[in-house]
Amino acid sequence: MMKKLLQSCALLGLCAGFATAAEPLIKNGSFEKPLNPWKVFSINDTPATDKAVADGVLTLTAADASDSPGNRQLMQEVKLEVGKTYSLSFDVKGSVEKGEKFPVVVTTGPGKYAYFNRIPLTAEWATKKLRITPKATDGTKPMALKFLFGEFKGEISIRKVSLDLVE
Repeated sequence: MMKKLLQSCALLGLCAGFATAAEPLIKNGSFEKPLNPWKVFSINDTPATDKAVADGVLTLTAADASDSPGNRQLMQEVKLEVGKTYSLSFDVKGSVEKGEKFPVVVTTGPGKYAYFNRIPLTAEWATKKLRITPKATDGTKPMALKFLFGEFKGEISIRKVSLDLVE
């Protein structure tokens, strides 16, 4: 009887663990089709970006550079807390005629930066690891992770995006 009781408790604990497992902070970081919940878009009359997804790699191609990095964006809303530290990791490479660094930001609305960093771009795959501690802003929108590539002309490829809370 005691053995069955212990087995039942263990099974309930195991099931409870599955029920309370944390959702990943980044969804579809391996860029499976469809691309959801990632969004790729252009603003301020900037020409659209061609996008292709194959073998876990998202490739963005821009025929012309714009005058602002934020005019082309790859973004996903994320549930981050102000003051907590997160680890962002991704692989990136580029074949560009213009642009050497691109901003990676966390925003809470247009121009409301909770985090901002410019990342060098190389022709070979490079793993980038960033520590992000979002700060408070007066923005009213949900936090969003954004890769800004409006200043680029050429091709940028991204794969293996992950975001984890640093304990």
